[in-house]
Amino acid sequence: MSAKVSLKQLQALEAVARNGSFTQAARELGVSQPTVSNLIYTLERQFNCRMLDRSGNTITPTEQFTEIGGHIKSVLALSDTITRHLTSGRDLVTGRFEIGYSVHQIAIPIIADFVRSYPDLQVNACGDSAQDLLQDLRNGQLDVAFVTAQELPVDLAGVEICETRIGLAVPISDPLSQKPSFNWHDVANLPLILRMPGSGSQKIFDATARRRGLPPARGLRFGAWCSALSLVQQKVGLAISLERECEGETDVRFVPINDPLLMAKQFLVCQQALRDTAPIQRFLETASAHAKGQAEKAAQMA
Repeated sequence: MSAKVSLKQLQALEAVARNGSFTQAARELGVSQPTVSNLIYTLERQFNCRMLDRSGNTITPTEQFTEIGGHIKSVLALSDTITRHLTSGRDLVTGRFEIGYSVHQIAIPIIADFVRSYPDLQVNACGDSAQDLLQDLRNGQLDVAFVTAQELPVDLAGVEICETRIGLAVPISDPLSQKPSFNWHDVANLPLILRMPGSGSQKIFDATARRRGLPPARGLRFGAWCSALSLVQQKVGLAISLERECEGETDVRFVPINDPLLMAKQFLVCQQALRDTAPIQRFLETASAHAKGQAEKAAQMA
């Protein structure tokens, strides 16, 4: 009979990889440190693999662990959901929940609704570029992520939250802020503040420029929207931005670029295998309800 990995082995492996410590993992799992060591040693011996690098005083995941880390988290999350259903008879939403987002103006209201609805869940949220968020999601470091893209990644599950235009953030005191829109010729002659290459909005901007036969945009590059916004406010340049990012800003105005391809969608995504776990299912429901409410509100105002 071929060897099979056990749930206890996966629990031990995930806890050590996340904590970087056998002692911390054992304390978290409520077992002895030798028990954790034996579980992982047996797993590595069974499959002739190396899942943890124990060089020096640090313990880090190996490349082999990184490749399957997301799958391990999926298995453990599904196991937790099944256990909660069987032991409580109802759908409890507890534990840790890791959220990543690229546009806080879109993500934070949904996260706030979710936290108010499920106060027993420990929620951690962090901002990053779409590219890095997708990598962390696939590696199992995030449960869900809000990302800017034109299409839902084919290997992930998710829902579309909204669609927004890509253009330039302009100081309200600049006469250019009164323009109804820019064309590509205008953009080529403006001082630009670019987002990092991993930014979803920057990728769409660059891809559209290439389709129009334009050279790569040049300018300062900043990852965080707050940094780009500060430079716009200081009149250093005009920042590539989403229309939603400029909402609520009193000293900058969003001016669209006149190109139908410069549209970005905001997706809430998760791993396919994790979609039916209780916390993610509830978060998707919260996000969908919020998106529906915003769409209805916009329709009433139109």
